[in-house]
Amino acid sequence: MFTKIRAFLWVCVLVMAGFAGTPPSDTLNPASSDAFKKWAIQFAVRPNFTLGTFQGSLLSGRYYFSPSRALQVGVAGNLSGSRLNRSEETPDTTEDLFNIKTNKIQFSVITQYLWIVGVHHKISGTFGVGPFLSYYNNFNQKNSIISSDEQNVFIIKDYKVDFGLTATVGTDFRVLKNLLLTAFYRWQIYYSLKQEENEYYRLVTSTNTKRFGSKKIDKTNSYDFISNGVFLGITLLF
Repeated sequence: MFTKIRAFLWVCVLVMAGFAGTPPSDTLNPASSDAFKKWAIQFAVRPNFTLGTFQGSLLSGRYYFSPSRALQVGVAGNLSGSRLNRSEETPDTTEDLFNIKTNKIQFSVITQYLWIVGVHHKISGTFGVGPFLSYYNNFNQKNSIISSDEQNVFIIKDYKVDFGLTATVGTDFRVLKNLLLTAFYRWQIYYSLKQEENEYYRLVTSTNTKRFGSKKIDKTNSYDFISNGVFLGITLLF
């Protein structure tokens, strides 16, 4: 909490510096046609005042339909995989040979339709609502080699899908003509689908057949309403 307060105070300092250093002008009014730009990219302001991803999104931006209406979109994703082959010496001097394969996919998109209300020549209020979707899929497989023709195979699969609505209330502080400091509070209501699968079997490698095994699947459905807290960011208009 202290780090967020410190970052917010930094924002306030910059805003006051903007008020002191730039005289009032219609070109700084959010409703002014001279100040209107259609596109914007966004970066988060971290507690130590460094820049990062906005709303947890890899890429975030706005498209302005007018000075008082905009669409805010954030997209994030991650794709990773690895393979590990290992031979270990155990206390009884026997070798444990195994290989591990992992794959992970993450993707999320969040959209918000924004209503922008001019409060001052440098300050405007923002109100937004919109849908979001996130997807997570993780695969882990371990093959333990017990003989030249047999392996024990352990597989863990889990995936999760969240979808719902977000709502935001915030403020844009215009420091420069094309630079806004953005602060807002966000809520989410969403439905979650989750499945975890655990499987084990003995694999005969010469024939690629399973001798015996077991499989367990757990499914969970839930919903929740949460507060995501305060977001601080920089919006660059162009």
